[in-house]
Amino acid sequence: ADDLSAPQAPGSTRADADDALADHLAGMATAMAIGLVATTGFGEEGEAAAIDQADSPEEAAARSELQSIVRDTIAGLPQEEAELVRRHYLAGERFDRVAQDLGLSKSWASRLHTRAMGRLTKRLRGL
Repeated sequence: ADDLSAPQAPGSTRADADDALADHLAGMATAMAIGLVATTGFGEEGEAAAIDQADSPEEAAARSELQSIVRDTIAGLPQEEAELVRRHYLAGERFDRVAQDLGLSKSWASRLHTRAMGRLTKRLRGL
């Protein structure tokens, strides 16, 4: 039988799991929002491809404002994080190529990315 009076390990409660999931989903939403303001993408072979953004004037104005907010928020990140996010999401470069260009292992770049998404999520929530 389970001993319900035994202390639980840190992070093992349902509330902790819910908080961790909420943080993870917020980071994913931030990454998706950043990707939505990108104007250039790259195909499977690394070729540049324009993203079609046939917006109404109102949608174009809203997109422009969002792009400005996202770019300013990214600019507030530490330099390495900002470059990683900017090149991957806004310039559409492959993550592994950006990491290699920055002299980072894919694992370390992934950690920087996670940290950057957390910072961006907090800052964008505060707007």
